Amino acid sequence: MYKVAKLLLPVAAAVAVPAFAFSSPYQDVTAEVGDDDEPDFPWPDFLSVTPQPGNYEMEMRITDVSIPTGSEMEYMADALMAEPPETRSYCLEGEPERVDWVNEFMDGACTAANLQVDGNRFTQTLQCREMAAGAPAFDIRMSGEGSEQGMDLQMTMRMHDPSVGKITFAMEVDLQRTGDCE
Repeated sequence: MYKVAKLLLPVAAAVAVPAFAFSSPYQDVTAEVGDDDEPDFPWPDFLSVTPQPGNYEMEMRITDVSIPTGSEMEYMADALMAEPPETRSYCLEGEPERVDWVNEFMDGACTAANLQVDGNRFTQTLQCREMAAGAPAFDIRMSGEGSEQGMDLQMTMRMHDPSVGKITFAMEVDLQRTGDCE
């Protein structure tokens, strides 16, 4: 199990690029500008669109897990795919803090390459080095679209571990405004 945890640590960091993905499930988060050093509702600095204040629901779901057949971690693919989508609620009051996602959330472990922005659509590739002792380097490809009503984001992470082989992990994050904050 320790080996699994070491390998999936980068996955956890990669799939939680937005910091709000780390809060507790079903937790209401009120994002207020200037409250503390950590943004509660981070918004990528490369998008010109700004989400409207209000209540937002975020759903994260795993869409693909590929672990080599016969590896000690093969069972993880089925277990991860069987996980139900995770939903969280946020209240955005005012304008969100605009952040450099790569530097803000990956603690300097990743470098950005190939950022392409077309209006409110974007794609970006991140190359990430070892984040924990023994964890392999990995690449993340993100694509998405932001609007005044939220964001749709798709992420695919690929890594190669010498003892396991090539691992691919994909997920979608849908962040949608559902109305005014209560």
